[in-house]
Amino acid sequence: MKKKFTLSLCLLIALQGILCSNYSTAQNVGIGTATPSEKLDVLGNLKFSGALMPNNNAGTVGRILMSAGPGVPPTWGPPLLNSSATTNIGKFYVNGITLNSNSVLTLTVTDANCVAGSQISVSWAGLLPGSNNQNALIKFFNVQAGAGQFKVVIGNENNAATYSGLSLVFTAFY
Repeated sequence: MKKKFTLSLCLLIALQGILCSNYSTAQNVGIGTATPSEKLDVLGNLKFSGALMPNNNAGTVGRILMSAGPGVPPTWGPPLLNSSATTNIGKFYVNGITLNSNSVLTLTVTDANCVAGSQISVSWAGLLPGSNNQNALIKFFNVQAGAGQFKVVIGNENNAATYSGLSLVFTAFY
């Protein structure tokens, strides 16, 4: 019993010395690093149990933690509605699209995660190269989601302009 008490007392004194010297001389604490760059700098994996509580706020079910910028605590964003029906979210690109003048193009995009109930939103990555009047004649007519793919119908109602090298960006909720 005396041996355990002595060992415990020695550990407590050693720990007190480490904590007190770190508290009084160091601003940052490192685990696995000798040169911590933040208040707590962990080199390696971090495992914890319990709530992640930025600014002492555990958030609520279905909310996504969003950055508020450098030096500002993150905040909980708006809820993701119908979260039980959404298994994945992604943002993807289709590059090298050519739209001939006065034509309709149907793009079939292979996407293994896509199912009939997927929601696909499409837009152009960047600005179209034509004038405002020309670009007003480029239209998305239809987007259909199916098993393993989706289709986008795009029309170029301009008789004088062909567009090439366009990139389509789509956001998918599966």
